[in-house]
Amino acid sequence: MASGIQAWNAAGNLIFDTNDRISRILGSASVTTAAGSVTDARFATGTIWFTFISSSMDYTRTGHVITTSGNTISWTSGSWTGIILYGVY
Repeated sequence: MASGIQAWNAAGNLIFDTNDRISRILGSASVTTAAGSVTDARFATGTIWFTFISSSMDYTRTGHVITTSGNTISWTSGSWTGIILYGVY
């Protein structure tokens, strides 16, 4: 017998099922104007996701190119500073 949690909205549509993937935040990395990377063995426990949170609202600057490979997230040099929040789902 299956077990878990399911939730439906008022219209009867399934909106949450514990068989869905749920994100897990693993950490964050400070991003300066220099290139850098973060390696985390826990990336092997799921599919990597990340988001860049800029410390400035100046969008005229050159952004970073952010990539993933294996258990590493890397970024190129750019003129923005901020953090990369990352995890797996």
